[in-house]
Amino acid sequence: MWLPAPRDRGIALPAAVFALVVVAALIAGAFFVSIQEQRLANSTRDLVRASGSAEAGLAELVGARDARATDTLSAYPAGSLAVGWRPTPLGTGSYRGLVYKLNDNLYLLGVTGADTARFGSGRDTPVSRLALIARTRSPAVAAAAALTTRGALVVRDAVAIDGRDAIPNATWTGCAPAPDTVAILINGTLTLLGSAIITGTPPVIPDTTVGDTVFDRLGDVTYGELAARADVTLPSGSYAPGPDVVSGACGTGETNWGDGMDRSAPCGGRVPLVRILGDLTVTGGQGQGILLVDGDLQLSGPFRYFGVVLVRGALRVSDAGSGPARLWGALLVGNGEGATSELAGGAAVTRSTCAVEHAVRAAAYLAPLRSRGWARLF
Repeated sequence: MWLPAPRDRGIALPAAVFALVVVAALIAGAFFVSIQEQRLANSTRDLVRASGSAEAGLAELVGARDARATDTLSAYPAGSLAVGWRPTPLGTGSYRGLVYKLNDNLYLLGVTGADTARFGSGRDTPVSRLALIARTRSPAVAAAAALTTRGALVVRDAVAIDGRDAIPNATWTGCAPAPDTVAILINGTLTLLGSAIITGTPPVIPDTTVGDTVFDRLGDVTYGELAARADVTLPSGSYAPGPDVVSGACGTGETNWGDGMDRSAPCGGRVPLVRILGDLTVTGGQGQGILLVDGDLQLSGPFRYFGVVLVRGALRVSDAGSGPARLWGALLVGNGEGATSELAGGAAVTRSTCAVEHAVRAAAYLAPLRSRGWARLF
C-alpha cells in the first residue's frame, strides 16, 4: 500500500488552515463593514427624521402663536417662552423649543427635534436644532371712523354713532388717550331719520376712496388670509354668544367670544377671531375681538361687542323689543352687491381705539422673514 510522504502531509495541513483563516477573515470583514454601513444608514435616517421633527416643530410654533403669551414677554435676554417636549403633528417624532422676543415685532424661535416621541425621557436619540427669526403680521384695520361704509346707509330711531374716542368700561385698563375721529366715513348715500345722533370731528365725511380695498385688504393681510386663521368658524345662522366658564376656567366653545364687559373675569383674556361663513343673526349676548361676516349681519337684541366688526354684506340693526345693540371699537360695512344697511332700535356705535388695538393685537400672527430668517444650528 502506498502512503503519502510525511513531508507532503506537513505541507498540505497548514495550507488548508490558512485558507480557512483567510475565508473567515473575509467573512468577518464583510460582516463588520455591513454592520457599519447599516449603522451609518440608520444614523442618517434618524438624523433626517430629527431634522424633519425640528422643521415640523418650527412650523407648528409659528402657526400656533399665542399673542397673549408672547406679547407679555420681556425683550431678550430677560425672558423666554419654553415649550416642552411634544409630538409632531404626524406623530413621527417630537420637538421642544424656546421663543425669544427681540422687539415688539420680531421673535427668535429655537427648536430641537428628535426622531422619536421621547418627551424628554433621556434616551440617546439623534437630535437636530433649527432657529428661525419671524415677525408679527397684524391686520391694519382702516378704522378712521366709528362706522366706515359704502353704498346706502339709513340711520333712524335714536341710533347714536359717536366718533369721540372712548374706553369701554373700568375693566379696560392700560388704555392710552386717543384723538377723536369722524363718526361716519361713507362712499354713498346717508339718510338720517327721526332722532338719530351723529357725533364726531366732523360727524360725517363723504369719501370716494372707500372701496373694495378697504374691505378686502387689511394692510399687508388680505381678508382671505385673516379669515383662514380664524379661531372660531361658524356656518350661517342665529347665535347668542357669551362667556363660558367651567370650574373657574374660561372655555373654548364656538359661541364663547370672550368677556369684554368684564375683562377681569375668567374669559376677559379670550379675544377670538370669529368668522361666519354667510349671514349672521345675533339675538343677544356679548363678545370681543374681530368678527368677520362673509354675508349680512342682523343684530336684533341687546348684543355688546368690543373690537372690530367687518361685514362684507349689509348690516341691519333693531332691538326686537329686548334692548339695543352696542359696539365699542370700529364697524366696517361693505354693503356688497348694492345692498342698503339700516341702523335702528336705539343702537349705539362708539369709536374705541383701545378696543380696536386690543383686537388687532390678539389677531397678530408670526410669519418667517423672507430672507436671512432660518439657520441650522446642528
